[in-house]
Amino acid sequence: MKELPVYVDIKNGRTRVLTEISRVEGDVEELCNDIRKELFYESQEKNLVRVNHTNNHVIIKGRHGFMVKEWLAKKGF
Repeated sequence: MKELPVYVDIKNGRTRVLTEISRVEGDVEELCNDIRKELFYESQEKNLVRVNHTNNHVIIKGRHGFMVKEWLAKKGF
């Protein structure tokens, strides 16, 4: 599998786990909406997937690195 810029970040003394997609080129909001619709369609949490507009990262709450990498590879990234 091709190396994709998907990282798991652990913060706050291991109490907060985030999955980050970095080096996003193009429409970051559209990528965020696609991830929200296709991977987390059953989640009721509002801020599960969000965009950091300062550095164009997509941030997902939780440890979802492998699932996101598989989804991105299937989409052709």
